[in-house]
Amino acid sequence: MTLAAKGEGSAIGIDLGTTYSCVGIWQHHRVEIIANDQGNRTTPSSVAFTNIGCLIGDAAKNQVTINPMFLATKDAGVIAGMNMMRILNEPTTTAIAYRLESLDKKASTIGGKNVLIFDLGGGTFDVSLLKIEDEIFEVKATAGDTHLGGEDFDNRTVNHFVQVFEKKHRKDISNDPKALGRLRTSCERAKRTLSSTAKTTIEIDSLFEGIDFQSKITKSKI
Repeated sequence: MTLAAKGEGSAIGIDLGTTYSCVGIWQHHRVEIIANDQGNRTTPSSVAFTNIGCLIGDAAKNQVTINPMFLATKDAGVIAGMNMMRILNEPTTTAIAYRLESLDKKASTIGGKNVLIFDLGGGTFDVSLLKIEDEIFEVKATAGDTHLGGEDFDNRTVNHFVQVFEKKHRKDISNDPKALGRLRTSCERAKRTLSSTAKTTIEIDSLFEGIDFQSKITKSKI
């Protein structure tokens, strides 16, 4: 989704994902992701309405999740006072960013170039094959899995550590929402760490019945 404030100003792009969203802008010859008010480059796609008001992002993550549809997304931009320029799918936006960076580096696409783009999101996995020739983007094929994403990695990791905890301490935490919530948070953090390293350790104080939990996991295990 591409937005611009009414009047003059730069356009921003919003990736409204199933589980996380982010905002980017083209500047300094590259796409830069804008951090939120907590300094994070991504924000949970969650909104919760409570008796104390409306919660957004991390504060609402464990409550109610809302994933707007196409028209709702467009209406939300208008209500926010933005000039809705266009709503684009992920492969197209990625291809545009790829092409812009190629132009900035004065890379040639004479004769055309085939580009395979994959988007492994929080809840879905999409793959597209595009042909880029000059300023023309042609989608040759698309495929994907609407039930495969980062949450599946989280679920497998949580289940793994539930079994590790039970084997080590002979206690089942699968029916304790609080313990599972803390474990899931640590697993999500471990998943991000494993994006750049081969192994990591999770440590949770007093995870269940006062028992501290510590265990290692490798990228290949996930």
